[in-house]
Amino acid sequence: MNYHAVLFDLDGTLCDTALDFTWALNRLLAEENRPHLSLTQVRDQVSNGGLALIQMAFPDIEDEAARLSLRDRLIAFYAMNITWHTRLYAGIDLVLAQLSQRNTPWGIITNKPEGLTHQIMKGLNLADFPPQSIVGGDTLAFAKPHPAPLLLAAEQCNVQAKDCIYIGDHRRDIEAARAAGMVAIAVSYGYLTANDNPHNWGADVVIDSPYNLARYLGLET
Repeated sequence: MNYHAVLFDLDGTLCDTALDFTWALNRLLAEENRPHLSLTQVRDQVSNGGLALIQMAFPDIEDEAARLSLRDRLIAFYAMNITWHTRLYAGIDLVLAQLSQRNTPWGIITNKPEGLTHQIMKGLNLADFPPQSIVGGDTLAFAKPHPAPLLLAAEQCNVQAKDCIYIGDHRRDIEAARAAGMVAIAVSYGYLTANDNPHNWGADVVIDSPYNLARYLGLET
C-alpha cells in the first residue's frame, strides 16, 4: 500500500510496558499497606493512564486531590525503572529497521507524558532507527482521541495526514486516526480486555502480530 509515514501508539502497540507499571503500582500499594494487583489487572488499565490505575487500585478514595497525589507517586516509581522489563513487541524492531532503511519516517503518539516516552525511547536504545516524532499526552492541550496530536506528528514527519498510517490497540486510537484522515490499523496483540473487539472499532484493518504488520506494510524482505 502507499504511505509516507507510519505512526504508532506506545503502550500495547509498540512496546509491552505493563510489567514495569505493575512493579510501580505494587510498590505504591505496599507503601499504603494494600494488597498487590496482578499483571493481568494492570495490563487491562495501562492504556487508560496512571489515574485509571489509581482508580482501580484505590476504589475507596474519592477525593480528587488524594488520587492525583497517588498518581504522582506512581509515576515517580514508574520513572525509576521505566525500561526494567519494557521491550518492543517481537517483530516491531524489524518493522522499524525496514522503515528506516526505506527512509520512511515513523513516530509515536501516546497519551503517556512526553517526558516518560522520551525516557523509554532512550532506554530501548533505538539510535539506529529513531522516531521522527514523539507526541505525548501533555504535548498539546488535547490528547487522543482528539486528532491534534496525530496532525502534529504528521507535520513533524513532513508528510500530509492522508499519507500516514496510525496503529493502535485502543478504540480511541482508531477514532483519532479517523478524525485526522489517516489510515487506521487496529492491533489485536495489545492490551485488549475481554470486552474489547477491535473489529468493531471502524479500523481499515485489524492485525494480529507485528510480523503480519510488516507484511501489511510491504516491509518483508
